[in-house]
Amino acid sequence: MSQERSNGSAVVSIVQEADPYRGTKHALELLGGVADLVKAARTVLIKPNIGYYSLGVETGLKKLPEGFDPEGYFLPSTDRRVVASLVRLFREAGAERVVVADAPCHETDGAWVFERTGLAQAVSSAGGEMCDLAQEPQVEVEVPGGTALTKLRVPKIVLDAGLFVNAPKLKTTRVGLLTLGFKNMFGVLPHEYRHPYHRLPEHYYALVDLMKLVRGRVLTVVDGLMAMEGYGPRFGDPVQMDLVIAGLDPVATEAVAAVVAGFSPSEGPLEVLPVAEREGLGTRDLARIEVRGKGIEEVRRHLKRPPMPWVHLDKRVKTYPGGACWGCGLWMQYSPMPWEIEDGKRYALVTGIGPILPDRIEADEVWLLGNCAIESVNIGKLRKKGHTVVVVPGCNPYRFEEYLQLHKWEGPHSPLCQHPCCRAGTIVKSPSSAGR
Repeated sequence: MSQERSNGSAVVSIVQEADPYRGTKHALELLGGVADLVKAARTVLIKPNIGYYSLGVETGLKKLPEGFDPEGYFLPSTDRRVVASLVRLFREAGAERVVVADAPCHETDGAWVFERTGLAQAVSSAGGEMCDLAQEPQVEVEVPGGTALTKLRVPKIVLDAGLFVNAPKLKTTRVGLLTLGFKNMFGVLPHEYRHPYHRLPEHYYALVDLMKLVRGRVLTVVDGLMAMEGYGPRFGDPVQMDLVIAGLDPVATEAVAAVVAGFSPSEGPLEVLPVAEREGLGTRDLARIEVRGKGIEEVRRHLKRPPMPWVHLDKRVKTYPGGACWGCGLWMQYSPMPWEIEDGKRYALVTGIGPILPDRIEADEVWLLGNCAIESVNIGKLRKKGHTVVVVPGCNPYRFEEYLQLHKWEGPHSPLCQHPCCRAGTIVKSPSSAGR
């Protein structure tokens, strides 16, 4: 597959079309056609973003506009109509096998998620097959030029596929602010590898290393039919854009999609792109990208960004931040959990390396979030001053069961991961020694 024209420019297509099949087909035609893409690929693997099976409305946190999307197509996942269209197009072009695969987050049962979202039926009807990447046979592989990931085990089918179709949903998220093709690669990583890399900046380097595994055989197709803005990746609001954005250069495709969403290919939300560009995965220079179909300014929409609170959301919890990264930043709002906060008590949340603390912390309980805070703070002194100290270890300090309880996660999951953050009872509470 060629990622460039003869003059060296990358090609990205933008199609605005209400019909998902026509829109997807046209977007690929603008790249040269489906037949050209599939001619050297007996097996096509489509990797949608199926991390979540439901919206925030099912937790009681949000309400969709009355009468919006009665067919239920707005989900935190890649639209099943786009996925089914891709399956149909590749089957019609002669692909012997078209597989749709992902590994839903939190080790939720893949078959259950695929059925619940309607994806399994849509894929089957289009002539494809579903698989849960978490259940697929794995092989050990060395990442060529890997930085964060040098050697790991990945699902064998990812390596075997002649064409890897990366099909993310256009949506905002708290980690990196925007989910597109590079972020979607995280689902290729087995659960037990994910924890150290769900923090910044390691996250970006890991995503780039994962993209290296499919270098030269990757097609990115961004589902922008109903984008999500605001509190993504699960609790955001719908934005109907009727867009499909596609390209063979993953960096260029991501850069164009980002600008369409109101971001910049050089700002924080897409800090992965400079890393990917330096590693030779493509270009983010819009002057070197040929956009076919609709122009960027014709379809551009400034999506609302997700809140990024480096504070606990409860006013009874005072935050003392040190040099924390997003490993702890994600969990500052959940430490302590709402049911762990008692009326009449004061709480302090301490994070990061070398936090600056007053001589006397006005709190009954002091929560130390993450390994950096635990190593930086003298727990014995806090206890002698009358504080109950609660230690939440980890990097990330991920309290798996409590998080699922908070978000009313009713999906079946059977954690296989042996990382400490996936085990129950990670916090340690040390009562005050005052008066002893």
